[in-house]
Amino acid sequence: MGRSERILLVDDKKMYDTECSMKPIHRDIPHMSKVLIIDDDEQVCEILATTFGRMGHTTARAETLQQGLEKMKLVYLQDLVSATRGDIAECCNRSGLSRSQMYRLIQQYNLKTG
Repeated sequence: MGRSERILLVDDKKMYDTECSMKPIHRDIPHMSKVLIIDDDEQVCEILATTFGRMGHTTARAETLQQGLEKMKLVYLQDLVSATRGDIAECCNRSGLSRSQMYRLIQQYNLKTG
């Protein structure tokens, strides 16, 4: 493991950082959170996905940061469109995006709005 890498350990409700003498770094992890795991080591991804899954979290995996960012955008947009029932004006209001930006993203990710 390289010097710049750190391990985050998760128990039932708290997350700990091994570089900080196992002090909690977050007060609570919300139940049923969505967790994106980015690592090029399949075994690491599997272990983390299993751990977070047992805690009731939904997980997604990516091998690279670029893939992770794309997955985050897609999930965010899917959730936004679902929460607004496809109302583009409301999507724009909640996200701060212009209508043209929103339509471009909806086309890019092939999302259904109706």
